Amino acid sequence: MIMNVRNIFPRYFDILEENGIAKYIQCKNVSVNFSKIDTTDLLWKKHDTAIQNMKICDIEPEQSLLDLKTELASRMFRQCSFCERRCKVDRTKISGNCGVKQSTIASEFLHHGEESLLVPSYTVFFY
Repeated sequence: MIMNVRNIFPRYFDILEENGIAKYIQCKNVSVNFSKIDTTDLLWKKHDTAIQNMKICDIEPEQSLLDLKTELASRMFRQCSFCERRCKVDRTKISGNCGVKQSTIASEFLHHGEESLLVPSYTVFFY
């Protein structure tokens, strides 16, 4: 049974047809107060609370949920655990156990793979 792609990805189509807003744009308009000196655990708690409440402001706040996500991602990069080795190195300074310091795009292209519901999909490979 072939399923209708619109039924599987309704949010995607809402955004394409301008009947919905992408989550990253929503995150830019959710106010979150945090400090860069807050512990990572506290930042995750603020993140989870903001996600649960998701109160979108009419204007872009001084600090947003997107800013908080950026801070958390930066901290993850400085204690790398992206691959299974979880070497915890600061990749802003040295390469990880995997040999990667900063990811670089190895190739990118439209992929016409076997997943008919996702064809074409934009594929990016890093090294």
